[in-house]
Amino acid sequence: MIFPISSRLLAGFCVVVGLLSVSSAALAQAALTAPETYNPIDANGVNLLGGSFSPTTPSVTIGPKGGGLSYSQTYDINIGDWRESSRGAVTTSTLVYSSGPDPWYTVTVLGQAIAFKRTGDTFAASEGDSTTLVLSGGIYTLTSADGTVATFSTAVAGVLGSAAEVARITQVVQPNGRTIDFNYVSALSYGSPTYRLQSITSNDGYQMHFDYASDASGGGGDIGGAWYTVIKATGLNNAVDACGPKAPACVYSRTWPSLTFSWSGADRIVTDALGRATRYLFSGGLLTGVRRPGRASGQDIAVYYTPDQMVERVITDAGTWTYAIPEDYKAGFPASPHQRLQQSATTVTDPLQHTRTVTSLSTLVDDPTQHRVSRLRSVIDVNGKVAWYGNYDTSFRLISVIQAEGNAQGYDFDTRGNITAVKRGGKLGGLQVIASATYPANCTAQTLKTCNRPLTVTDARNNITTYAYDPDSTHGGALIATSPAPSAGAIQPQTRTTYVPFYAWYKNAAGVLTPETRPIYLPTSTSSCATLGPAVGAAEAPCVGTADEIRSTIIYQVGGASAGSNLLPAATTSGGGDGVLSATTAMTYTAAGDISAVDGPLAGTQDTTRTYYNDARQVTDVIGPDPDAGGGLLHRASHTTYAADGQVAAVETGTATNQSDTGPSTFAALQRMVTTYDVGGRKASDSLVVNGVAQTLTQYGYDQANRLICQVVRMNPTATQPTSACTPTLGGDDRVTYTEYDALDRVTKVTTGYGSGSPRVEKTITYTDNGREQTVADGKPTGTADGRGNLTTYEYDEFDRLSKIRYPNKTGGGSSSTDFYSATYDAADNIIQQTRRGGSVVNYSYDALNRLDYRSGVDSWHLYDNLGRPTVTFSGASAERAIYNTYDALGRPSATYDWRDGVWRRSTSETFDLAGRRVSLQWADNFWVSYSRNAAGEVTAIYESGVNPLVGYTYDDLGRRTGAYRGNNAQTFYTYDAAGRLSALNLD
Repeated sequence: MIFPISSRLLAGFCVVVGLLSVSSAALAQAALTAPETYNPIDANGVNLLGGSFSPTTPSVTIGPKGGGLSYSQTYDINIGDWRESSRGAVTTSTLVYSSGPDPWYTVTVLGQAIAFKRTGDTFAASEGDSTTLVLSGGIYTLTSADGTVATFSTAVAGVLGSAAEVARITQVVQPNGRTIDFNYVSALSYGSPTYRLQSITSNDGYQMHFDYASDASGGGGDIGGAWYTVIKATGLNNAVDACGPKAPACVYSRTWPSLTFSWSGADRIVTDALGRATRYLFSGGLLTGVRRPGRASGQDIAVYYTPDQMVERVITDAGTWTYAIPEDYKAGFPASPHQRLQQSATTVTDPLQHTRTVTSLSTLVDDPTQHRVSRLRSVIDVNGKVAWYGNYDTSFRLISVIQAEGNAQGYDFDTRGNITAVKRGGKLGGLQVIASATYPANCTAQTLKTCNRPLTVTDARNNITTYAYDPDSTHGGALIATSPAPSAGAIQPQTRTTYVPFYAWYKNAAGVLTPETRPIYLPTSTSSCATLGPAVGAAEAPCVGTADEIRSTIIYQVGGASAGSNLLPAATTSGGGDGVLSATTAMTYTAAGDISAVDGPLAGTQDTTRTYYNDARQVTDVIGPDPDAGGGLLHRASHTTYAADGQVAAVETGTATNQSDTGPSTFAALQRMVTTYDVGGRKASDSLVVNGVAQTLTQYGYDQANRLICQVVRMNPTATQPTSACTPTLGGDDRVTYTEYDALDRVTKVTTGYGSGSPRVEKTITYTDNGREQTVADGKPTGTADGRGNLTTYEYDEFDRLSKIRYPNKTGGGSSSTDFYSATYDAADNIIQQTRRGGSVVNYSYDALNRLDYRSGVDSWHLYDNLGRPTVTFSGASAERAIYNTYDALGRPSATYDWRDGVWRRSTSETFDLAGRRVSLQWADNFWVSYSRNAAGEVTAIYESGVNPLVGYTYDDLGRRTGAYRGNNAQTFYTYDAAGRLSALNLD
């Protein structure tokens, strides 16, 4: 099971660089403030607590997805400027209260803000987080629960107005050793040093470099705002291009992903590497709109404010959203500033006048400084029902969420903020612990990378999984995960993982490929025993090196003086521990870190697929294998083009002659799927085009709340079409599907044939207060007064699990009370009893790994191996029948045996190639067939006993079957129309 190990603000610390702080320009122009620790922003970019509009620019990224560097900016009306994701800081205010200087410090990191209260030289997190902050020698050190360490230096800090930036982030070190460095340069301003962030670099060879509006030092006077103003962020791979971390500008060998920032009058323009510009419109000093790339005028979002600069309305092409946001929060609750608990309710009204109210709870934790902590309290839907209600402990951790019908989910924490239990409460008051965990009793400097990781996880049925970690706390990774024994005395499944330190190679400022000195620990193998026992103590598991071991290995890029390395996986191999059967897949990458080619697991390069990208890292071309290896067929390929705003405009499928770097230039389209969008960026149509002629056309229509209400398949795609997708062509047979919704945006009715003379209601749906389907009517006439058709009703137990399905009354109208299916569950949500429609009752039981081990009725017992694969199934009142399955080292079924007349008899056996495609199949009478395939995986021939041809198949360049040639000389030919539909079937 997956257990929510941590609820911390820094849970995403190890993924990307996304450290939120004030923009460089703000250092010279505005007072410094940290972002809110609680920031509820809706889909329109509106902060529902503070009333601000906070859009985020597009992002520029470099490196593999989920592990590289990224950069973007988010507008903050509170400072009147843009916060950069590239920077982190420790901030406090310069205000002095009756109790003394402001004791509150905010550490901004990874888009989150963590508040600490300082007492002497000790900092305590105010919101129940075990993240620690220590100041020593001018360095603030923030240590997260997973052992990630961020350091902030006072040497590069700045002080402005009523806020003080006492330190800026200089480094982040993740538990596995991946290190991100923040590189600053300095200049003199009025004789004092001032700093700006010049680049972010990582020890796997990536860099985010910043260009500024000015590099002039200022001569000791006012350096000017241009020196702080980022005009371009470029993500590059230092294994390819050299760029000194503190160089003001660099020369590149290629176009790297980038964002360029400029101004046109009062408007802010953000342009990506393909020249696609997003415009942020300002008026009177306020951000009033956003215009997507490709839109010549107007705006996609228009924002209107109250006199207090709180969002009042947001207008899009769909309609108008209005916001009633109380001013109490922003004003500091002036009516009762010393009251400990305050609630703030914001009501949002959509273009259809549906309302939603979001309430926040603000708690006063320090009266002299008026420091408050806010949390989401409730969400109230348009019907006035409380759809979500949150409760918090004294450390402001979410301890329970209550749904509309009263059922809830809750959490327990230890003193360090680790989740120790996940519980659920039923609608009738029942309580279940569905998962729990234990952790080491203490954290020390040597165990910070593992002390907040679980030692055990217990599921709802009290079955325990144990974890063991690197004893030296080198990398924080789990070495061994041991599952519970499926039954008393049975073998415990276990997975073992090994880690190895690797060093990247990339260019230094002089352009010389150089090895990193700081290692990154990466997993290199995992091992499990299929049937044998787990490792005990320091001894190896008994299966290691044998066919019973299932092993996966990863090889990473190797660098050197002539080739760089970003430590990306270069090959993965899986198979048996004895090495007899294994499959290897190799990968290569683009300079930006995207997968360029995948080869394998078949031998040679015949199964290679090549992928190509544009400068914004979007896939443009994919060229697959040559199906017949130089025969009459070409490489199958696809080509994707994008609209100005980055949405897919067309996907063409066709052929290419090769997979080289110039392969896309040989692409020849055979058909084209064209997508159009309305002015609001919503999909308007899909059309299949062949030789310039539309073969199919599907159009889409929306209501003011952006919900899809109409989808029409046009029967004459080349004709002039009505503007609305809800309107069929006059006299035509267009297929229009009309969808209706309730005020909570749930589908309530689907009608096909809409607008025709014979529309049909496919289904009508109602919902429970928790949003589960309650009834579904098929819309067929039943002659009843309600006219709802055949009605199926769903009932749920106190934990909102489906407990009964009542089927329609045979006589029409309503649902039956005697014709039903019902189910009951154990604590782990396994079905333990079913009552079928005919009245029969079937009971189920499960092993400690929640796998079915017994079923009544047919009386069957089920056994599995350590990998969860079914091995033996017994059936019959006395278990007199049995089926036994075996598997190869790659997990494919190899043989099935039946127990009959006291003897195991093979019923089938099969073999596969390394790609998992069946090669042969043999039956109990020893009759067997073999299969031949092309490089695309399609069956080209089937042979009896591997020799006598039974049938052969041919295909075209789109992979469609064109012929079948049987061993008795009978032949079948397939012909397709321009839309790809079978148009003729000829038998010879």
